[in-house]
Amino acid sequence: MPELQQALQRLGPSTHHGHCAMPALAKRAACLTLLAAASWHAGATAPANTADAVPKPAVATDFSRPASQYVASVAALRNYLQAKDEANNTQNAQSRQHFCFVQQHNRTVTPARSSVWMVWLEGGQIANLGQRRFTAKPSPDEAQWDGDALSEAKAIHLATGVRETAQETTGSSILVERAWVDLLLTQCKAKGRKVDVRPLH
Repeated sequence: MPELQQALQRLGPSTHHGHCAMPALAKRAACLTLLAAASWHAGATAPANTADAVPKPAVATDFSRPASQYVASVAALRNYLQAKDEANNTQNAQSRQHFCFVQQHNRTVTPARSSVWMVWLEGGQIANLGQRRFTAKPSPDEAQWDGDALSEAKAIHLATGVRETAQETTGSSILVERAWVDLLLTQCKAKGRKVDVRPLH
């Protein structure tokens, strides 16, 4: 999927939690995944399925920079990476990983709703966080809960879940249109909050 690789490369530098520097990603796999939000804290909201979360058609003005309270902490993301490593026998937590968070407003439904998307660049995954709030400086227990909740959310790999046209995604909660993925990544570069998660050792 060369278009997705190019979109990933377009993600440029920004800052969050004191870190920046998004890497060049020309050689990275463009197999992005979409995580549907599972269960969150009481009061948090998340779309019921992908069809609810992705307005058709989406436009650039639907996206904005999310408030910091909707961005997962470095500690939570580190626990997320560790849980992923344990489940998949990988070692992502041992190297620098980069995340980007962008908010999308869906005005095509009533009432209108907003969702924050988390893009994990090296892992090639996108998570729909709804309007879940995060603690900026969580306790170890809070960070562990947040990381576990993220890691247990359902994953959809865009290697199999992306389609060329909106018609091919009609009625599905797991398929997304390629144009929307490209738009999301471009808007994350332009407006998103980027988080650099470095290994502890």
